Amino acid sequence: MVQRRPNACLESLRRDLSSHFEKHQRLGFLIGRNGKVVFEDYAAGASQNTQFNVFGVHLGIVGLLTGTLIRDGSIDSVDAPVSRYISEWAGDSRGQISVRQLLQMSSGLEKFADTFSPFARALRSELGSDVLDVSLTLKSISKPGHSFYYSGRNVDLLVHVLERASGMRYTDILSNNLLKPANAGSALVWLDRPGGHAEAGRSLYIRLPDLYQLVKAFVDPEQRLVPEGWIDFMKSPSLANPHFGAGVWLGLSASPERPNVQSAVQHAVDLHANEYDDIF
Repeated sequence: MVQRRPNACLESLRRDLSSHFEKHQRLGFLIGRNGKVVFEDYAAGASQNTQFNVFGVHLGIVGLLTGTLIRDGSIDSVDAPVSRYISEWAGDSRGQISVRQLLQMSSGLEKFADTFSPFARALRSELGSDVLDVSLTLKSISKPGHSFYYSGRNVDLLVHVLERASGMRYTDILSNNLLKPANAGSALVWLDRPGGHAEAGRSLYIRLPDLYQLVKAFVDPEQRLVPEGWIDFMKSPSLANPHFGAGVWLGLSASPERPNVQSAVQHAVDLHANEYDDIF
């Protein structure tokens, strides 16, 4: 059997990706192996310096940052009730929602109906100037831990927990606990207003090489950025949805629990142009 030379394999991959980029409107692709980038390609004017919006990947990064705060003792445990950090919910049944349940999208908080009404809380939570205020008004509609609902509002609340627990702005947590230790470059986080709250349920802009640096840092046992077993915890199926772990989809096929389409409201958020926070 004739073995193909590595360069020939990469050229074949590049041709295949060119067709894939055109069909699916993809802009960048990076492959890493054994801690090194072995293939990198871009389309439509994007380059190694382009900061891409990684959308739902940001939730996984919030999950990693949660682990860093548990490691340093700022958060007691993944089962700590959020009332310890969200004083507005002290003495409220919603305060018994755990950090775990926010990560696993099983908080039991109400769902927003998809609508373009400018007066609806759904749109205010995406395009308004105080996303935290909207998230704090969410009502509890089911027992935490038993029903799955993928919502950026869970992420907004979790980011608020991280900020209250650490005493730092979210962008500083991201920079100090992740980007700098991973030797990654800068990133941008979408804010609801200048100096306002990070909309972590929606947008993080980062270069692909820097995103790869983050992945390397968390799989490197010498870095120890998160507690032992944290990555395994994130990859473990949650009780409410076996397709979803703690902040990450588990790579299974599309299903009612993991739809492959987005709602109109999720598409609409791209129309907004809030301020960004520069990190690192």
